[in-house]
Amino acid sequence: MIYGLSAQGLLFLWAVLTGGSIGFLYDAFRILRKTMPLFAKYAVAAQDTVFWLAATGVMFWFLLHENFGEIRLFAVLGAALGVVLYFAALSRPLTKILVTVIEFLKKVIITALKIIFAPLIWLYKRLAPKFRSGLSRMARYGKIKGKTAGRNWFIFRKKV
Repeated sequence: MIYGLSAQGLLFLWAVLTGGSIGFLYDAFRILRKTMPLFAKYAVAAQDTVFWLAATGVMFWFLLHENFGEIRLFAVLGAALGVVLYFAALSRPLTKILVTVIEFLKKVIITALKIIFAPLIWLYKRLAPKFRSGLSRMARYGKIKGKTAGRNWFIFRKKV
């Protein structure tokens, strides 16, 4: 299909925006690695695979939807330019802001969970020693009488 110059210019701008969105997607995975180190330690290869599949899907959708499936050099170069512009202009400040926001939200959620579970922890600390001593008495009684009343009491025994 033959495009006029204005249509090609618009397609180039859409390619630049698509490249910028691919750069943001990459930053999203980098932010996930920074804010959840345990997740990053075990899942880097999986994240990279998901990123490349998503980037390929985004580029395929763009070329199919906007360019009728035709691969044109200026569209691919526009996407590459979009990635470069995104990393040159927006990546650092956006990453810092989003990491700060996510770390703050993690602290808020952890504090809320501590407040919610505080009564349960308090109750556990008060009742667990009594429960353990009762189980050990039952176990001793069961052993003395030759019964299996306290067969599984060691599960609740305090570790030393």
